[in-house]
Amino acid sequence: MLHARSRSSLLGKSPDGTTVPASGRKKARVRFLLPLTFSLVIGFVAACFPANAATSVVMGGVGNVSSLSKASGVAVPENRYAHLNMNPPNTKMVNVEPNSSWATYAASKPGSSAYNDTVRWGKALKARGGNVWVAFSHEPESHASSKYGNSSSFVAAFRHFVTIIRSTGATNVSFVWQMTSYAFQVGPGDYRYPSKWYPGASYVDLVGADPYNWYTCGGNRGRGQWIQLSTLAAPALKWARANHKGLVLPEYASQAGSQRAQWLRNAGAWARANADTVRGMFYFNVGPQGPSLGCNWVLYNSTDLSAFANGVVR
Repeated sequence: MLHARSRSSLLGKSPDGTTVPASGRKKARVRFLLPLTFSLVIGFVAACFPANAATSVVMGGVGNVSSLSKASGVAVPENRYAHLNMNPPNTKMVNVEPNSSWATYAASKPGSSAYNDTVRWGKALKARGGNVWVAFSHEPESHASSKYGNSSSFVAAFRHFVTIIRSTGATNVSFVWQMTSYAFQVGPGDYRYPSKWYPGASYVDLVGADPYNWYTCGGNRGRGQWIQLSTLAAPALKWARANHKGLVLPEYASQAGSQRAQWLRNAGAWARANADTVRGMFYFNVGPQGPSLGCNWVLYNSTDLSAFANGVVR
């Protein structure tokens, strides 16, 4: 949801069975008991350690991350935006924007600046170590991204980017396909329909969506309705599960208001409840969004900051 002004300001993504000699009847009994015993053990382990118990959700931020870290008492992971001709930020998540149209980038060959810059990114990310989430050209279906091209050229560019990064041996990179949350609400006849922009399962590791509780701001996009994150992100969560992918919210935020602290606490609870699919979420602590939008996403009071910190894993 980075608008032109905000975008420029943020540029710096089976157990072994043992044969037991016995009579035919005794052997049959052993064959029955072993699977039964194994099933009981597995059932006990599953009961003690639920499937999502070892899965933690990354609770990070965009923009003014220092205030989020101070309130949380830990270094909050960051999602930062950069252009391809820049150096990749040393953050948990990075969003890279091309310096040309998607079609031009997709056609780039070895020796070209775009291709060489991508190789440089891959080598830098590989050397960094640790898992890094990288999104290519976020919210491609939005009006702000129309200057780059159409859905087919985006898909070609995304695949090209992934192929080059992988060729550098950067196996620590997980590729995020980042859409607006609204895209997951529209039908097949809409140009924003997700399937039209999806690069394919072999190129995408994580599905990304950017849900915002606009309420009364953004040209009345929220129509004066206070909407919980669980509702805003539900279509994207459903899409990610249907396509067997984890879900990341590279941007999420709520307009300021007396209900925002509880909204943040509810958002953290939603993430933990869906930790089997939700991998991370980054609060869009950027603002103000200008007179045309009138949105104040920034968490500036202790109540809101404490509510955000409530969801941060320590």
